[in-house]
Amino acid sequence: MKPTTDLEARIMNRLQTMKRGQTVEELQAYLGEPQSKILAVLMPLQRLRYVTMSKDGVWTLVRE
Repeated sequence: MKPTTDLEARIMNRLQTMKRGQTVEELQAYLGEPQSKILAVLMPLQRLRYVTMSKDGVWTLVRE
């Protein structure tokens, strides 16, 4: 998958670095972007099964 936006690339890089995953709040603090923009990137990635979200709200990169 080729990231389509700078924010998407930054989110994917952060999730790749943080093996345990990140909450939206942690991503917001790290990236300095509003939660709405972060979720607008994460939701399509979740539908494509590039990322998953646990019951406690931690987003992780799908590793195969």
